[in-house]
Amino acid sequence: LQKARGLDVDSFGSWYAGLTDLSLRLAGLGWRNVLCTSAFVARPAEGVPVDGDMERLGARWPDWHARLAGFLMEDPLRGARTRLAELVEETGPPDPQADLFAESAS
Repeated sequence: LQKARGLDVDSFGSWYAGLTDLSLRLAGLGWRNVLCTSAFVARPAEGVPVDGDMERLGARWPDWHARLAGFLMEDPLRGARTRLAELVEETGPPDPQADLFAESAS
């Protein structure tokens, strides 16, 4: 990780672009990206690039758009997404959230 020198916060204003850039730099150092279908990680607004970030990514990594398109066309998660959709359909919607601030009837 030290060779990759962490997130480039001077070039990118969003987590999305910063993590994409870091991932591409790590791949250039021999690391590999893997998918894990048994884990889900999310952060608020992580997937929202800041104006100019996509252009900077494209300038730094000219083949990035083609690599992304290839990944999306290959769709390695298609089977997992299909199975998840089937499970959601079988399970149905969850019960509504109870009011967390309701007065107790004691």
